[in-house]
Amino acid sequence: MGVFAQTMHQAGYVGEMSGRWHAFLRNHDRQEVSLREMLGLRQRKTTVIAVGGNSVDGAEMETADNIVKFRAPVVTHGNGPQVGKVSLANPEWSLARCVEQTQYEIGATLTRELQAAASRAGRTIEVLVVPTRVIVDPKDPAFSNPTKGIGLFYSEDEMRAMGPLEEKGDGWHYLSSKDWHIKKVGNPKDESKPWRRVVGSPKPLAIHPEDLQAIKDGIAAGKTVIACGGGGVSGYFKEGKFVEIDSVIDKDFASALLAMELRAREMIISTGVKRVAHNFGKPNQVDIAYYVAGDAVEGILDGQYKVGQMKEKVEAGVNAVRDGVNVVVITEPGANWLSMVQDPISAEGTLITRGPDPKGRLRGIGKQLGNLAEAITGSRLIFPDRLQRWQVTGQK
Repeated sequence: MGVFAQTMHQAGYVGEMSGRWHAFLRNHDRQEVSLREMLGLRQRKTTVIAVGGNSVDGAEMETADNIVKFRAPVVTHGNGPQVGKVSLANPEWSLARCVEQTQYEIGATLTRELQAAASRAGRTIEVLVVPTRVIVDPKDPAFSNPTKGIGLFYSEDEMRAMGPLEEKGDGWHYLSSKDWHIKKVGNPKDESKPWRRVVGSPKPLAIHPEDLQAIKDGIAAGKTVIACGGGGVSGYFKEGKFVEIDSVIDKDFASALLAMELRAREMIISTGVKRVAHNFGKPNQVDIAYYVAGDAVEGILDGQYKVGQMKEKVEAGVNAVRDGVNVVVITEPGANWLSMVQDPISAEGTLITRGPDPKGRLRGIGKQLGNLAEAITGSRLIFPDRLQRWQVTGQK
């Protein structure tokens, strides 16, 4: 219990407080708690933390120690290697079912790591795993051009030993014996095995409303929530029912969408490098410490980031800040994530913001004035979204 919580307890107030007060007091010696949040005058703002494969396989302790510093965060994770292994072990399962299974398995692993990290810090936390469904467009062009790698890597001999291959163009082949699409994607760990199974990776459109509510309930109860594992189980509504569809959604895009729907204060994307860089791996490499959304978009359009490595992370960060998230941090598990969002000037990683309004206050004021004008006049006359974007990014 922090000093503030101890003082309140000794004063006799804690016993009369609601569960919400207890949650705020219990976490006071970690992330900041605003007075308005404590008094229930403003909704609790969460942090969405997207962890990659290295964060759950090799850097578990550093990742967990960072996560438990935040108040009731929402943790998302990838599942590229794991979902492929589950599919191999259960060939009769649909890919959607395999994704759901990895949500339970990786969620259980992360729960153990987070509770151990909290114990090291002298705290206890409650962890809630929410298997998440994500709505996609069944006509998304990604289904006809599979690019998302899952499972093991193969050499050309191993791939051909599995059965006859049918070339489909654009560098990928169809393996009829397993109903797989396979593509030469490259393997930095073993150049002799560059081939991998690829699946469609549609853009996420919305979090299933039932699952989104479960996530919000967990945040309100002061729990650390694990959600959108592997990007979520993809599907669409047909005649009022959710129909699963085989694909793997990029976990960074799903995380950005979740951050927007939760109105998160900040988003952390954990990856294998300290900072985003231009000319990565070349003698003229330049690390980026601070990125305005418009400049980040230029980097994407200039082809600075490889698909499947950094491109999706930067694009997800831009999407998040342009839709209300104050700041997105892209960095490695060994950095101090909380320090970066509280003191951006000394950031160890890359920060993406809207520009001269990193706290989102101008945007918030503009929206409030717009809402007021709409309530009075019936039409939005002041600070439309286009003008707000111009104010904070300089982009029309």
